[in-house]
Amino acid sequence: MRHAIIALAVTLGACATPPAPATLTGPEWRLESIAGAAPARPSTLRFEEGRLAGRGPCNNYGGSWRMEEGRLRTGPLIATRMACPEPAMGQEAVVLRLIETGRIARLTGDRLELVGSDGTRLVARR
Repeated sequence: MRHAIIALAVTLGACATPPAPATLTGPEWRLESIAGAAPARPSTLRFEEGRLAGRGPCNNYGGSWRMEEGRLRTGPLIATRMACPEPAMGQEAVVLRLIETGRIARLTGDRLELVGSDGTRLVARR
């Protein structure tokens, strides 16, 4: 009887549905911090299958993306070219640079963290 219970437990455990992996696609991401500081103005980012689009404090932007071994890889980003006052313009430049060159992407639930090659961190939440 004990062996039957163990076999049943193992079988049920093997049949259990694993939790869904976190994914970048879906609802919009909202910028929470850049290098530990709150953003000067709101910025958003949305990932769809193979395409990304976002709104910075000054411009809209978009491009292609894929994940490779925990790294966000983007194609060249396109963006409108509206100027706006500082610190919003500087914030946008950092965000776009991190999206284009961020080397590490950590996704935990509703939290996305991009880490640039210089260690600069961008945190966004859904």
